[in-house]
Amino acid sequence: MAGWIDLFCILLHSSAFEKRNEKVWHGVQELLLSNWADWNYVQCIEGTCRVHALADYQTLQQVTEDDYFCRFEYSPLGPRTFSPDVVPVYCHCALPYNPDLLMVECEACNDWFHPECAGIRDLEAVRKHGQFTCTPCTRASQAIPKIKKKKKKPRGSH
Repeated sequence: MAGWIDLFCILLHSSAFEKRNEKVWHGVQELLLSNWADWNYVQCIEGTCRVHALADYQTLQQVTEDDYFCRFEYSPLGPRTFSPDVVPVYCHCALPYNPDLLMVECEACNDWFHPECAGIRDLEAVRKHGQFTCTPCTRASQAIPKIKKKKKKPRGSH
């Protein structure tokens, strides 16, 4: 057809592209780097976007609708695989970090928690005081061992 140009492009899959693989820890702006390639018409291109590594995305002063991040590579060819297949997990729920979900850091152990998982009902109080201590650290600090004094044996007793 006149005016149509074939364009070869490497695709970045949205996490919503494969609904059955989408997890609660996939961010709304998260893309999966893929080895899938396809030919597309230039009219199919809606615009450009900026794709950042997750660490760079977290440092953005302002995230726009054109900012996306990528931390996984997805291979839809052959056996479907994600790389890396192991990522750090946080909170009691043991899920990977999702920049769309708020997390708070424990002042004692420096672990990160979702407010709802940590039982935080008054998030404003945490923000106001700027401090949060997780339940295990709170329990540990309250469990102060009692020191028992040894009774001295009277001299001459066995």
